Amino acid sequence: MSAAPAWFARVGTPLETDDRVDALAVLAARGHRAPAADAVVLVPSWQAAAAWTNEHAMAECWDDDEDERESLWTRAAAEIGEGALLAHLTGATSEAAPRVRAAAMVAAGGAGADDAEVVTTACASALLALHQCVLAQAADAPADHPFLRKYALFARGRWALGYRDGVYGVY
Repeated sequence: MSAAPAWFARVGTPLETDDRVDALAVLAARGHRAPAADAVVLVPSWQAAAAWTNEHAMAECWDDDEDERESLWTRAAAEIGEGALLAHLTGATSEAAPRVRAAAMVAAGGAGADDAEVVTTACASALLALHQCVLAQAADAPADHPFLRKYALFARGRWALGYRDGVYGVY
């Protein structure tokens, strides 16, 4: 997490190679064998992105992330202590929250999507990705860890929506 994230600055723009590489790496890490290039889709709007994250079919993605979060938490807490880990995670997300919300409001407003619930969903997704990234770093996860790949999408201005049925959605 070296450069300042470009929260939501590139939502809706055509996917670039790095976007596809990171999304495909998440799919591969989650057991989707040799995902095809078309396994990454550009979701077309703020409303469609929010709907994607709320779909029941996302349960696999959420379950996989939660299992991994528990594993990383155990490793990181053993290294630095649970209190220190919690303070580190809370500090990172609390510090970023106002910038994330402001960026989401500007980007959504610029696209004519002024629905507060959509902005809230986008912010929650970004802050969860930041939380997961910080947790992965605290647990000394490898550079290609799925949480770090997902965060990289957000840092480049995307909304990483997650996967369902072997397809990763990016806005």
